[in-house]
Amino acid sequence: MRTARPTLLPLRAGLLRVAGLAWLVGFLLLLVGCTSRPPPLGVFCGAGEWDIPPAYHGNPWAPGGVGAAAPYVYEPLFVHVASTGQYLPRLGTSFTEGPDGRELRVSLRPGSSWHDGTPLTSRDVQCTFYLGALRGMPVWSYLDSVECPDPATVLFRFRRPSPLGRVDALTEPITSPVHLFGQHLPAILELGGAQVAGGGGDAQPLDPELAARLRGVREVLFRFQPARPVGTGPYRIGRVTSAEMSLEAFPQHPETDRLAVRRVRLLRWGSNEVIWSYLLAGQLDAAAPACPPDVASEILRRRPTVRMLTPSDLSDLGVLLNTRRPPFDDLRVRQALARLLDRDLVRRVASPFSETFGGLQVGMGRQIARRWLPAETLASLEPYELDPERASRELEGAGFARDSRGRWFGPEGPVRLELLAPEGQSDLVLLAETVAAQLEAFGMETEIRVLKRDLYSARLSDGDFDLAASFGGQLGRYGDPTLAMERFFMPGGQLQMASGLPGVLDGLDVGALSAGLRLVRDPLAKKETLGRLASLAHQELPFLACFEKRLTLFLNDGTRVQGWPAEEDPLWTALPAGAETIYATMLATGRVRPAEAR
Repeated sequence: MRTARPTLLPLRAGLLRVAGLAWLVGFLLLLVGCTSRPPPLGVFCGAGEWDIPPAYHGNPWAPGGVGAAAPYVYEPLFVHVASTGQYLPRLGTSFTEGPDGRELRVSLRPGSSWHDGTPLTSRDVQCTFYLGALRGMPVWSYLDSVECPDPATVLFRFRRPSPLGRVDALTEPITSPVHLFGQHLPAILELGGAQVAGGGGDAQPLDPELAARLRGVREVLFRFQPARPVGTGPYRIGRVTSAEMSLEAFPQHPETDRLAVRRVRLLRWGSNEVIWSYLLAGQLDAAAPACPPDVASEILRRRPTVRMLTPSDLSDLGVLLNTRRPPFDDLRVRQALARLLDRDLVRRVASPFSETFGGLQVGMGRQIARRWLPAETLASLEPYELDPERASRELEGAGFARDSRGRWFGPEGPVRLELLAPEGQSDLVLLAETVAAQLEAFGMETEIRVLKRDLYSARLSDGDFDLAASFGGQLGRYGDPTLAMERFFMPGGQLQMASGLPGVLDGLDVGALSAGLRLVRDPLAKKETLGRLASLAHQELPFLACFEKRLTLFLNDGTRVQGWPAEEDPLWTALPAGAETIYATMLATGRVRPAEAR
């Protein structure tokens, strides 16, 4: 898809969206009358994806297995709260870490058992992690072994101690009882999990004979297809159809007395539009679909018991700049761009519920920056405020000038830019349209290309672009800006590779510094390193963040269930790890309970 000279695109697109959404809301209201009667009090209703029977099965390692039921059927050892660093107990009750970070000892919850009645032991945790090595589980970048000192204790030994590795180990769902999957363990234990997983690139290549043996193990593992998943979670699957799943409380769960909501009903997701119709009909108790303001307003108007929260997705969206190509090979041009774009307008068009990125371009949002960066670093940086006149002066200082029609010319001729966006990601496409319109209005000819995702990714990897609408820092379930700095600076990092930033800046080997950041365990040393890298992200501007993405989370409080916490509750910062994991945690701990009869 190619769009040329999009000066009026945001306005036109906005008008078209208003008309289209008005029609869509009307259509969804018609669907409301076609939905089935909502279930009674005390049933939690969610949504998700799964393979349609008879393809559905209960093997978590094979394609198509388990699906949306996984967060309710399986449990991690702990749930990590990104904003506070807190770990909420699930299958684990406590953990201790050795002084050098090479040992992590976890105590398991007494009385836990699998849904078939078999008691849970540390061997089941070990089995899960070693089978995960066959699928390249990320924690094996750090792990050396998983051991079982006794049935109630798991011992993780790390060859590369890392705070991120600790998060991986403690939050991985435990899915593989040894009595069902243990026949696959000997071959993996013989070689070692890190060797099987590839060890984050530092393990020796496997002997061809051993590699063939492991391929055979994978094939046998993937062929195993039990009718239903067997987990330790608070719910077990009852029925699976093409339209819905039903789950019932597991009566032998150790915390069954706290489990006030005894049934879960999951509707098939299908698309965001389908979820909007379910919400309009009052069929769901929690869902986080991407949603335009018009539809959100109609949902809230029609359903007084529904409220909408906008927790952070711990990621930001903006414009990636190719520092290899003119005009953005000139730092002064990149800094001028940061002052001429109205980032708040971009946010209002592309993602209205998100938060506009401020003047500091440090690779992370305000709250994360305040927690992780030194206060003196933040105070030392000059913000990039909206100031088109200053942007013009900076461009003129870089050798650019305007002609009589207001078009910019540089040392190499007229400024003609190509702006890429990935097809199917509406927020990035709208971001591109709004940015292009502002650049056109400023006198820079800009053409949008909306590409298939694989072609879009290839163009970025090859450095074959001027500008691209893209994700910037993404902190995921860790809530740790280490990941953002890796994307910006580490050789092979997605943004580093695309933007073309060199590995050495201001005499600092930023490639090595960012590559080693995962292994920094001292909090003060980590803050100092993050501060140096964040300052360079702000100075060099390989990426101009426009807004911090926020989710649109709809909670139905009082129809069937009640007790959802307020938006300020830190637990919502765990949402990037999976919203359903948070729903299941609140149900399992009794925070969400049946609504009172009206």
